[in-house]
Amino acid sequence: MFKYGSFRSFVIKFFFGLIFLFIGIFYFGSLLGFSENDPGFKTYSGGETGLVVSNFFGLYGSYVSSYSFVIIGSFSYLTSVFIIFESSKLILGVNSRFIFLRFLSNLCGVIFIGIFIFIQKIELLNVGLISIFISKILLDLINIYSNNVLIISLLNIFILILGIILVMLSFLIKLKL
Repeated sequence: MFKYGSFRSFVIKFFFGLIFLFIGIFYFGSLLGFSENDPGFKTYSGGETGLVVSNFFGLYGSYVSSYSFVIIGSFSYLTSVFIIFESSKLILGVNSRFIFLRFLSNLCGVIFIGIFIFIQKIELLNVGLISIFISKILLDLINIYSNNVLIISLLNIFILILGIILVMLSFLIKLKL
């Protein structure tokens, strides 16, 4: 812990850590303050002056949360928590490697879990457009070659397990089998 190296390295890591921490807090707060009535993906404000925005971070927060929920889905919270977690580690000087690859692992895991939710038709959680698009392509490919329910179920369970493993890898959670 607290392995910054030189003073220059300390300033760079601390500065970028603060920037990403503010981005993560902004992203998480925007997601928490999401409202269907705010401008975003479905509505356009057009520079209206009397527009009432209920998001914590105003108009920008409403756009960020709206597009995030539409593109990624309800699991956008995991991505924001990942950004806050990694930026906090950067500020504290904890050695963290492969941050960009782990961020991609987090996004892919969230998308795979969204694919599972869409195929299982779980209406409790919102699934993003990326997961819906990949799910429909996957289901069309399976229906072309085989319409076996067992194959679809096994593939769906595999996708869920892969998504959970990718999210766990992004947070560096280790499992012992």
